[in-house]
Amino acid sequence: MLPVLMHVALAFFLIGLIFFLEELNNHIWKAALSVTVLAAMVYLLMTLAPLFIPFCPYSTPLSSPKLWGYISQWLPAVATYVYGFFFETKLRPDFAIHSSRCERQQHEISNNTMPDEITGDALNWIILHTPDSETRDMAIRSISSLKSEKTLKQLVVDPPGILPQVIQSFTSCFPMRASPQEDNKAIAGVNTDTVALYAQALLVLMNGIMHSPGNFEFTSLTISAWGIDSETVTAVEKRLQLLSSSDSLSAGIAGLTGLSAWRRFVGYTHLPDDHSELLVRLSQQLTWELPQDSCSDILHSILVESAHWTPKFQGNQRTQLLSRLVDLICDPSPNNSDKWRAKLICSLAVLTLGLNQGQTRLRLPFRSNRFDTETYITHDHAQSIVSYYIQNPGRILGDEPPLLLLALAGLIEYYEHRVFDELSSDNIAKIAPLLLTLDIFGRFQTVALPPTVWLNADLRDYFVEVVANYFRRAPDDDELLTNSANGTLSTDGMQNTNGERPEHSPRVHATMHILHALVNNTTFWKDITCVHALRGPILHVWSRSNDTSMRVVCLKAIASNLERTHLTSYVNMLFAFDVPYKLVELMRTQEIVNLRTPIAMIFGLLSEDARSSSGQGLNEHNKSLDFVTRVLLGGLLQPFVRYVLSTYSHEYNAYGKYWGGVILDAVKIRLTNHRTRDEKLQETYNYLEKGVDLGNEGNENSDFLDFINRLLTLMNDGNKELKKDYIRPNVPKVWLNKLEDFRNAGEQTSPGAGPSSV
Repeated sequence: MLPVLMHVALAFFLIGLIFFLEELNNHIWKAALSVTVLAAMVYLLMTLAPLFIPFCPYSTPLSSPKLWGYISQWLPAVATYVYGFFFETKLRPDFAIHSSRCERQQHEISNNTMPDEITGDALNWIILHTPDSETRDMAIRSISSLKSEKTLKQLVVDPPGILPQVIQSFTSCFPMRASPQEDNKAIAGVNTDTVALYAQALLVLMNGIMHSPGNFEFTSLTISAWGIDSETVTAVEKRLQLLSSSDSLSAGIAGLTGLSAWRRFVGYTHLPDDHSELLVRLSQQLTWELPQDSCSDILHSILVESAHWTPKFQGNQRTQLLSRLVDLICDPSPNNSDKWRAKLICSLAVLTLGLNQGQTRLRLPFRSNRFDTETYITHDHAQSIVSYYIQNPGRILGDEPPLLLLALAGLIEYYEHRVFDELSSDNIAKIAPLLLTLDIFGRFQTVALPPTVWLNADLRDYFVEVVANYFRRAPDDDELLTNSANGTLSTDGMQNTNGERPEHSPRVHATMHILHALVNNTTFWKDITCVHALRGPILHVWSRSNDTSMRVVCLKAIASNLERTHLTSYVNMLFAFDVPYKLVELMRTQEIVNLRTPIAMIFGLLSEDARSSSGQGLNEHNKSLDFVTRVLLGGLLQPFVRYVLSTYSHEYNAYGKYWGGVILDAVKIRLTNHRTRDEKLQETYNYLEKGVDLGNEGNENSDFLDFINRLLTLMNDGNKELKKDYIRPNVPKVWLNKLEDFRNAGEQTSPGAGPSSV
């Protein structure tokens, strides 16, 4: 109340002064009257302002909105009470809560004002207007841990904003010297952890500026509007490079991520083009033991930098980067593993687009006039994919399957153009199991990324085409071993400085890892397109490899798609690659239990095709007859009958009758054309005799015994001298004569060589 009394006293003094001056001087009275009226009006407005303006600084107890609110509520109540003494009234209950306009505004502001916006305004005001440098630096360092997008938006809404102050605080942390040697010494005298906070604050602001309109483009900004000149560009670039080479882990990460964002912010035309080195260093710094914020910043930088990769980046950088990305993708992270792996897969997919530029099979539609006339791939496809997923971070996890398919196809295509060296085999061995997780095969619709990326090519067709050609380029065993022995394997930039040839041990083909993953992906073989495209290349791998494990995987793949292939054409391919005969050879070498079912399916397919009534079926029957004739000539009747046709009784009953008839025809032709002693025919006869003996002991099924008896009867009837000639041991005649002489003389000893049985 004391200020009010002072104001009232001042008002009385001014009023008295006006009356006093009116009698002395008219001009002075008018001037005093004007000043007094003006002061009274200003005082009245300032007094009443708190009633209408929330948080007015001129509020007094008498002008408090609450006081006047109480008065506005009590006055009607008092008037109603007094009115009741003189008149009879009826009052209806009022359930409304009456409040002043100012109170309603205060309530609205308290409910709708976001604390993040207030924080942004406060940081802006402190950094721009505070005279205390220590307070300003503390506010700048606090930006490094800023998470709110609304607060960040308040900081970068009007250029240049606080960006020049942040740049100045960062660059002033350590001075630059005249030579690089002195520059390296400059960072030794500063607190790198503190400098890292300034670099992180600069990174946060740059990301906010580039994302503030809701867009992410790789076009250069107008940096002059943000108070940046060419000297500032160079100064920040050098200091970020020094910080990235620091021994401190946090400082190195802040330097690398800040360097990536700075180059994108000022435009790559202002700086040296060494994206490859920066991308390799970022991938090397990424480990899942880092804090989540650091991992997120590094993954963001890797995704952006991968869009600038081109085939001109060669040597160790390419080798290290591919191996590191594959290791990170195959190594699940403990936190946010799915989201982070999706970002890495997207980075690898974008990276392979740049690696294969100029020689890829991926055909993309035109978007602008900037395109490669040889590959029909515009140069900004990779940047468009990155921009899309940075603008829509929530969609990258859902689009992981097509991105993974694009990454796998691109990586396989990249290694396709190089010798199947140890590096490619190791990387494909690590990443191929991811094919087991893909369930996008077997669908009728195309597999493509969102239309906004305009990458609407069918990635399935691209993947299958790449894998098919990769299988066709697979070297045979001899070629692989020769390259290993000569030390001519491609190391893609890696050289042996000692001049010594490394020791090479036998290793698995890179194709086997892909085949194994595809065989175990059941949905893959439901896709007719995939089946028709890969059946020939898989047979090609089978024909060029002598490795048992490789052939087992190939046979499983072949048997997986028999029901979805064109019968006659596939049979022709089987005979063209000499698959039936090699199967029998393989089973003669060693009986592989897990090959029985695939082999049974293949020979069942051959018999089904040959038993058709068309002329083409007769042709296939002739091919089967030629195949069995080769089996007889090669002495392979025993493994063919025992391990192929009679492995299981139900398999023999399914197609054994057809092959039994073919064998009978082949033996009949052999007997008809038999003119001289035939050692192969002797082996056939001895095997049949042995089969009968085994059958008498109960070791064979009845179908098998019937078949052998028919064969034995045919051989006895077809050549009367066969049993006489071939039942005797296969020994030179001179030894037989000597043996007969020894027996006649009653001697008990035999020659050292002795007779041998077949």
